[in-house]
Amino acid sequence: MVKILVTGDVLGKLDSLYNRIRKLQAKGQSFSELYCVGSFFPTDGSECPEWDDYKTGEKRIPISTYILGPSNVAESKFYAGLDNGGELCANIMCLGRCGTFTTADGLKVGYLGGSASGKEGSTEYPVQVNAWKKLKEQVSGATLDVFLSSCWPLGITNNGNSPDDPRLLQCGNLEIARATRELKPRYHFAGLEQKHYERRPYKNKSEKKLEITRFIALANVGNPNKEKYLYAFNITPGELTAKLPEDCTETPFPDEAASRAKANAGSYRWSLPDGPELKDDPDDPDAVERRKRQQALTGEAGGKRQRRDFGDCWFCLGGEHVRKHMVVSVGQHCYVALARGGVNSQHVLILPIQHYQSSLTLPDEVSLEVEEYKKALKEMFKSRGLSSFIYERNYKTDHMQIQVLPIHKKYKQHIPTALTKVGHGRTDKNGYPIEIDFVELPMLVDMRSALPGPRTPFFVCELDDGTRLLHRVRGGFPLNFGREAVCELINKPEKGDWKNCVVADDQEEHYSSKFTEIFRKFDPFLDQDSSSDEDTEVVGNGKAKEVTAE
Repeated sequence: MVKILVTGDVLGKLDSLYNRIRKLQAKGQSFSELYCVGSFFPTDGSECPEWDDYKTGEKRIPISTYILGPSNVAESKFYAGLDNGGELCANIMCLGRCGTFTTADGLKVGYLGGSASGKEGSTEYPVQVNAWKKLKEQVSGATLDVFLSSCWPLGITNNGNSPDDPRLLQCGNLEIARATRELKPRYHFAGLEQKHYERRPYKNKSEKKLEITRFIALANVGNPNKEKYLYAFNITPGELTAKLPEDCTETPFPDEAASRAKANAGSYRWSLPDGPELKDDPDDPDAVERRKRQQALTGEAGGKRQRRDFGDCWFCLGGEHVRKHMVVSVGQHCYVALARGGVNSQHVLILPIQHYQSSLTLPDEVSLEVEEYKKALKEMFKSRGLSSFIYERNYKTDHMQIQVLPIHKKYKQHIPTALTKVGHGRTDKNGYPIEIDFVELPMLVDMRSALPGPRTPFFVCELDDGTRLLHRVRGGFPLNFGREAVCELINKPEKGDWKNCVVADDQEEHYSSKFTEIFRKFDPFLDQDSSSDEDTEVVGNGKAKEVTAE
């Protein structure tokens, strides 16, 4: 068993750090080595007299110390050309930017430096692109005991306990996240955010063995809030996890390479297994109304929640109310259908075949299929010179509906402005003002980590470049908000209500047939080599016109 220390950003406060370690040693506590994450020296390059004392040998460093390379240009001056590794002075070793090594005690350690915001050409040093490939090759299937990174992995709070600072939900780096996902370290330490956060342990995806990762972010040395910056622990090198911790969660990192088998076309899934049983979220202002609707459907008014007859649902594919002539594609877990009363003839919905209220309650396999449909629809619209506006409203909704609306590409940069304009000055049914504001969700951050519970009402939209804007509903919310914003863009406010856009059944069938034909070569669940590139439809006067979106 090895006893080691890990510290957060030192920022040049070497005396504070080493004086504390000396006190621990004086009490009889012995440590093999000290690892530092984040920035060891002042990030602004300012003078550091404490470093000068240790560098010249005037003061002795009480423990073997391993630090990462600099995070920016200003900090690199302290490394004297040893940014990529080397002994800076007696007992202080720079590991460099990326690599692995094994200690004399057999501890397998990996490290990856760089700034979360670093870009080529800036003063911040970026995290090495595709560093995970190099690290994975070096680890070569062995158990990585400790992983050190300058910054947090992007999305680490997904599926886990939330940090006390909401800003931390959006921090981190994608390359660090990929490296952590692939390396599956037993312990992962990070700095730079200068906040202490210990995530609940999570289970990595592995078919061979149980692999648990514990992520610990450490504050900076001598921080005024007295947050934890020094972490001591015992570890047995290469030891396998025998038991799943009680507070263990699923991995926070999605599998970007996940691919799914394509389903045979033309077969509907009529079975309707029960959806997930979820407790009402006390933060959901619509919970009481939803419960009343469910009790009215079952004819029972008992205090215990009643199971709904999903045959009454307008969107469960096996239900009697589904307008099947509007279905244009069916996958294993989801289907795509034209929107009734759509803003244009290519306005579609992505819906789960089973009964799930929102994307927050979807199982992983259903969520993956939703993303595949989103990608395919965006590719189809892009091939036709159109942009995509995707949104979901989880408010007064029983069955998840993700709306996908194609719009002319000239409008895409104006969508945030339209959302703000349509949301300004709104009131609820009692005349009280509604504040509609949005936060941008970083890539790879799961929306569930930004909301308190699966029943929490929200409106989320996704722009053509992948930007996601989230509004957490508190109080009331306009049911047609998403389409109203689009109609504001195209200057057709009368289309803001779907009831004003309903067409006859035969026209719906025509739109559906045409969309299915065009979507065929993009459909991820349709195995067919040939497809039609025809881009015209016959209109009432017998002339042909190009199929476009407003």
